[in-house]
Amino acid sequence: MMLIAILRHAKAEKQSASGRDEDRVLSPRGERRAGELGGLIAGVTRNRRAAIVSSRAARTRQTGEAIAAGCGLQIAFEERLFIDAPASVGVSMVEERVREQDLDVLVLVGHNNQVSEVAGVLVAGVLGSSGRGVAPLRTGEGVLLKAPTPLRLEDSLMGLCEVVREWRRDDETVC
Repeated sequence: MMLIAILRHAKAEKQSASGRDEDRVLSPRGERRAGELGGLIAGVTRNRRAAIVSSRAARTRQTGEAIAAGCGLQIAFEERLFIDAPASVGVSMVEERVREQDLDVLVLVGHNNQVSEVAGVLVAGVLGSSGRGVAPLRTGEGVLLKAPTPLRLEDSLMGLCEVVREWRRDDETVC
């Protein structure tokens, strides 16, 4: 079994100095939330082999770096988690890392709609499934999934993961 934490970056400023979306940095509220997420994720990664993967966009990088600092881990950047990347690309990347890395916990920090859709597909097996699955992630929120391992090359995680915990801004709901 492997745990997969899927997180949406914390709250960002509305504009960047460059005018480019990928350069938007965390707001003061977002910086606080990123630090909180670091503490929450540290509880999951403690005494486990873990990796943190993030988009390179400023707000996800900052969120991922705060989480990495809270966990005492290094962060890796993944282009397949970049802004507007499709869920299918994210699912493929998760499956590759589950197959190839000797980990107990994989932490992803990305953007919506991709992160919400990836979580939903891993739990429900299809995009936009009702009833089963994961509610959309707002900024600074995440979900912890349990994935079956080992995963063979011909296998897919779609529909095989189950929700262990959700981190919501309002209440830190534990399922």
